Parts: sequence; structure tokens; C-alpha cells
Amino acid sequence: MFSLSWIEKSLIATFCLVPILLTVGFLGKNYQVRAEVTMLWYFFGILIGALVIMWRLNIINGSDLVPTFPLLLVALMGVVFGAISNIFLFQAISVAPNPGLPIAFVNTASVIVFVFAPLLATVLPAYFNQVRFDLYHLLGIVLTITGITIIALKR
Repeated sequence: MFSLSWIEKSLIATFCLVPILLTVGFLGKNYQVRAEVTMLWYFFGILIGALVIMWRLNIINGSDLVPTFPLLLVALMGVVFGAISNIFLFQAISVAPNPGLPIAFVNTASVIVFVFAPLLATVLPAYFNQVRFDLYHLLGIVLTITGITIIALKR
């Protein structure tokens, strides 16, 4: 399982996201469960599931979870950026004409990361790994984003 390529892992992760994205609207319409509540219970499940799975598969151990300065910074990013982005994302999913549109829109962040990663690797090589950057991959991402934009604008 862990010898999978990044593409295989990405595909599995993609298909694992589909059920929750479809569940947000379903729970809202049929059980009057607000999107924000669905999000909180989903994250609660992720926390429990991730801890159990990673512990049972020996991916992490208790010492990995000791709060260090870098991990506290990550937690702070979660408190600020993670909370804001996910609250707005789940709210958008609940009212969008198709629950896939907000996810597609949010995933345009990949373009920003794709451009900034090599920049950070060049400017701060002591802190960031070298990354592959070429126009071929950038063009693919831009075309994908263009398609998403066309779909989102056509209402």
C-alpha cells in the first residue's frame, strides 16, 4: 500500500473524497443537517480514523505527536486557514448548483502552489526542496483551471 506512486495515492484520495462531497447536500436536504455540522463530524471522523490507521500500520508513534514549534505552527495554520477555508468550502458545497464546483474552484490553489514551490526552492533552498517545474505541467494545470472556470461561469 505504501509503495504506491504519488499518482496512485492521489487517485485513491480523490475517490475517497467523493462520498463526503455528495453527503453534504444529502444530509442538508433530507435531515436538515447544516453543512458546518457535517464538516465538524467529518473532521472528527478523520481525526479518529487517521490516528487509528497510522498507529496500527506503524506509520506514526506517540513520540511523533509531541508538540514541537513547527507542529504548533501547523496547528495554528489549521486554526486560522484550515478552519476558514473549510467552513466556507462546506457552505459553498451546500448551496452550489453542483457540489463538485466548489471543490474544483478551490483546487485551483494548485496553480499557486505549482508556481510558488520552485520560487521558494530557489530563494530559500535551505528550507525548501527542489521541485520540478516545466511549461508542460503548468499548461496542463492552466487548461484544467480554464475548463473549471468555463463550467462555473456557465449557469
